[in-house]
Amino acid sequence: MQIVIESTGEVIELDGVPVRLWRGTTAAGVPCNVFVHRVHVAWGLDTKDFSDDLLQQEPPKMGSWA
Repeated sequence: MQIVIESTGEVIELDGVPVRLWRGTTAAGVPCNVFVHRVHVAWGLDTKDFSDDLLQQEPPKMGSWA
């Protein structure tokens, strides 16, 4: 399965862990939510571009995902 996801600024608690809500769409066009606890750049790769993009994202805020 492939999903294209986009970060939101919303953070919720899921199973006692804060997670950022990402909105996604499957390859078949089905909308979905993705709950991300951590994202890591693959070992050995330069993290500058990733870090720059991350800093441009909306700051997280606690909320509900409904």
